[in-house]
Amino acid sequence: MEILTRDASGLITPVNQTNPLFVDTREGFAIARGAVTNFTSGNKAGRNTDVDIGTEDIISQGGIYVPPTVARIHNIVSSSVQDGVAGTGALTITINGLDAAYAEVNETITMNGTTIVPTVYSYIFINRMSVATAGSTATNVGTITSTAQTDATVSAQITAGDGQAALGVYQVPLGKTTYLFDFNASVRLASGAAGTAILQLMTRTFGGAWTKRQTIMVNATGGSFVERAYKSPLVLAAKTMAKIQVTSDTNNMDVACAFDYINITT
Repeated sequence: MEILTRDASGLITPVNQTNPLFVDTREGFAIARGAVTNFTSGNKAGRNTDVDIGTEDIISQGGIYVPPTVARIHNIVSSSVQDGVAGTGALTITINGLDAAYAEVNETITMNGTTIVPTVYSYIFINRMSVATAGSTATNVGTITSTAQTDATVSAQITAGDGQAALGVYQVPLGKTTYLFDFNASVRLASGAAGTAILQLMTRTFGGAWTKRQTIMVNATGGSFVERAYKSPLVLAAKTMAKIQVTSDTNNMDVACAFDYINITT
């Protein structure tokens, strides 16, 4: 199968789908619908509803994201008995993460309310956790957490009613290269309140240190939104971590973020 691509001069030519030229946003649609092999598109969205004075990552559990020190079995549990068999909330959840070799693995967990259910796989990093099936409420009733055994670190959390963990963090799977195209963030304060948010896109190569790739400062009164689009995407090698972090000069700041990327199998 061939797809159409456009070069810098505007000339449109068909190319083999295993070697496309990505110079037009329409190719992003081709990737999303699976028309191009070895390419996948993705989006990460995070939220931290209560950032106080200091620095926190934009994750639903709050604080600074701390992945397990080694791959760990994770304990899955809800704060509500309704998230389980015969309940009105989440019946099953899906986890997407990286195993001890940093390869991508997925599994579906059957919830059991406030009783812990261990994962089958051991995870060194969890990229996504979402409700797969639910009862009459069509989402999770309680807050669902995924906690690493031994380390006791909360790797993901689905806030009650959200249906998906709000994780503004990502680690590139083994055998993939990630091209990060943009990121955005929004800030909300209580009515009449004012504050400054320093928003930072940070990356960390495997075995390296955290590096600030972009800093945006926002003076917010009530609310504000910022976005940074890269004309040339940031290239993240396999096992690189990326996250959006915020430093606030006021308490009770509600911050959300998102970033878009394309993964290429190497």
